[in-house]
Amino acid sequence: MSGGEGGGVTSSRTRGRTRGRPRPPIDRSRRALLGVGVFGATAWTVNRSTGLLGWLSHVDAADASSSDAATAVAPATTAASALVGAAPVGATSTEAEVLVAPGESRQLVFTPAGATRAFSGLLGRPVADQRTTAVILVHGGGATGGGQADCVAWGAWYRDHGYLTFAIDYRLADPLVDHGIYPIPEQNTKAAIQYLRMHAEELGIERIVVQGHSAGARLGAIAATTADLPAFAGREVWTGVSDGIDAFIGFYGYYDGVQYEPTAYYGGTGAAPSTAVSTKRATRVTGPVYLLHGEADWIVGANRSQAFADALDAAGADVTLEIVPGADHGYDGYATPALTPIGLQTAPRVAAWLESHATD
Repeated sequence: MSGGEGGGVTSSRTRGRTRGRPRPPIDRSRRALLGVGVFGATAWTVNRSTGLLGWLSHVDAADASSSDAATAVAPATTAASALVGAAPVGATSTEAEVLVAPGESRQLVFTPAGATRAFSGLLGRPVADQRTTAVILVHGGGATGGGQADCVAWGAWYRDHGYLTFAIDYRLADPLVDHGIYPIPEQNTKAAIQYLRMHAEELGIERIVVQGHSAGARLGAIAATTADLPAFAGREVWTGVSDGIDAFIGFYGYYDGVQYEPTAYYGGTGAAPSTAVSTKRATRVTGPVYLLHGEADWIVGANRSQAFADALDAAGADVTLEIVPGADHGYDGYATPALTPIGLQTAPRVAAWLESHATD
């Protein structure tokens, strides 16, 4: 893989092993998505264990309090009619058109009626020639800030290129009052995945990809490595609907369980449970992974993506790592109205990766 002018990237090599954990079908015919692994050693390793991330929580890798056995998921039985603007599961095509028509965008509540808080996302469809792959956009903000609007640039670009997008909000930690909100943000992300799966037919989609940025990449990686895990069951997610995804794209993320405001987020001593440490769960990834990081990122060092890529490669997963020389955190145009020049160079590579990894 090579980058354009001003946005060079590291090269990748092909590895022969492949491995993945299949998800239940999103439609009647499940596509096989795992292919040849793509990952190579890179010279772009940034040692950023100190600085802004130096005070993050430690990881309790020995914590194995939750079951690691994924269960079989039955077809959706929970009615979606409780959602704002949602058509019931099994609605006719005429009823389903109310959800979101081609060329339109709409805020839709995706959490179940019994969730502790209702969260919505902006679901947008391209005007025409929609592809069958949907992209869920998960914002960053250190788990204490940010919102779906931070993904507006990527949402517009994807829709202009034929992709349905769903930019979501999720539970944020308030250090002044919270003492352990985990795993609600993770469950919120899974509920958004389930919501699209329940409405796949009327939306014309067959595959679901999660793209996360910074803290959102952390959530996306957990979704990719904990598909249908009983530890995440509960009132925040839908019953009987798979939360597995077909691919994951992570921009400048951190995947080793560390977290801003660790006590507010995890509770107790602030140690991360094993289900939150994606680097330790690489063998359970459910699809191909594309990791992107700026070499000069001073907020989240590029070594965080490097470590996750190493773990995935060692597990035989299909992973691509792209380190952009000289680029900082949010280099692609995150939280801005439009993609930056480097972001515009990056987007076609991401689209090409989706074409080869998350299509028929």
